[in-house]
Amino acid sequence: MHISILKIQTLFLLCCVGALALAQVPETDLYLFQLTEQPAGSIHVHSPEYLSGFNKGGYTNQPCFVTDRELYISVRKKEDNQNDLYAIQIDNRTIRRVTDTPDSEFSPTLFPDRARIGCVRQTTKGPNRQNLVVFPVDQSENGRILLPDVENIGYFCPMDAGIIALFLVEDQSRLAFSDPTTGNTEPRLSNIGRCLRLDPDGNLVYVHKYTDAYWYLKSYDPIQKRSGIITETLPGEEDFCLDKRGRVFMGKGSKLYMHPGTEDGDWNEISDLSVYGVGNITRLALNGNNQLALISTHE
Repeated sequence: MHISILKIQTLFLLCCVGALALAQVPETDLYLFQLTEQPAGSIHVHSPEYLSGFNKGGYTNQPCFVTDRELYISVRKKEDNQNDLYAIQIDNRTIRRVTDTPDSEFSPTLFPDRARIGCVRQTTKGPNRQNLVVFPVDQSENGRILLPDVENIGYFCPMDAGIIALFLVEDQSRLAFSDPTTGNTEPRLSNIGRCLRLDPDGNLVYVHKYTDAYWYLKSYDPIQKRSGIITETLPGEEDFCLDKRGRVFMGKGSKLYMHPGTEDGDWNEISDLSVYGVGNITRLALNGNNQLALISTHE
């Protein structure tokens, strides 16, 4: 049997992009830090807690604060061959399993109404599908597929007015916007990063990998339907989070940086977390109590 190089590349991408690598996932550690703003405007990063001891040596990744006291994560234990969502109560560190399916759930993301949470569910029985599944935060009912006609979703970000920003897994990752009420999905831009976030004004913030050398942090205005450059990313980095003031946090190696989120701003190092065993910062999430969850990925 002969398979074209293009088909091989496409198959490889579907299996390996970001959260969707089922055959092999990296070993990751989850930490929680406190952020305290100093009178002079600097930020003190302190009081680390290691939260992934229940899955040491496994995959504990993609943190999302559902409330200021509850953190959702995607987990694959060393003895398992698929991912499920788990919840960690920040106050008492209790852990509960949220999903228990034969498929894999990734990328937990809270909707703006704060009553629903979505995730990417990868189905491996039969044709490989990657759907957006939504369920109530209180789990009063089972989840349902929100965009049944879109089966190559890698990551997503719910926006105001019901529009969903999507990272589509294709030969080149693509940004698209989908309206669940009409079923219309509009592709916008190729070569984007996996991280999609909303700023305080409701604009979508994302990374555009313009060339191998130049990656830009951009902001998309859904009203004007146009994007503008905020700044270059830290070299080779695509994961970030925003605080309620729109400031951007991003890691490079063991170091944590902050950017004011304005076009005239610069990246400033705020802490070197290597002393806490953090070696390669990837995914980040902030809650309203200035608690920062981050992932240290083993290389």
